[in-house]
Amino acid sequence: ASGREALAGPGNLLQLHRDIPNHWEAWDIDSFYRRDVTDLVDADSVSVEGDAVVVRRSFGDSAITQRIGLLAGSPAVDIVTEIDWHERQKLLKLAFPFDVHADRSAAETQFGHVFRPTHANTSWDAAKFEICAHRWVHVGEPDYGVAIANDSTYGHDIARRSSDSGTV
Repeated sequence: ASGREALAGPGNLLQLHRDIPNHWEAWDIDSFYRRDVTDLVDADSVSVEGDAVVVRRSFGDSAITQRIGLLAGSPAVDIVTEIDWHERQKLLKLAFPFDVHADRSAAETQFGHVFRPTHANTSWDAAKFEICAHRWVHVGEPDYGVAIANDSTYGHDIARRSSDSGTV
């Protein structure tokens, strides 16, 4: 353990956004989607099953099951999320407000990794509010960092907020 709190606020926060883009339904995300968000904090049930905490949630016609586990001696939190999705014009995101001050993030691509800004200093930077990555993204300081690893290819929103924390 680093002796440092990695999160600036609640982590593993499911956030539901309206998804009504100006163009290209189900393909494009416009930056204004962030203005309309509902945090899904209520759980239908929370139980311990084997070596994991299992959280079940439902909203609309959809259901989410998460298995959250810690392995002995590992600094990682393992979260397996299964979603039975039946919503239209909705976007579901999983937020982790990391308490890391970084000018850029790193994300895996098909041939290595790419660095992207975590700020919106220019219009070009601001246009990169949503990025794609393969199996991992990393945000780090010189002697500290956090990463999210997954088993597929996803979009990520990595941005410095007013508290200088990034949300992945």
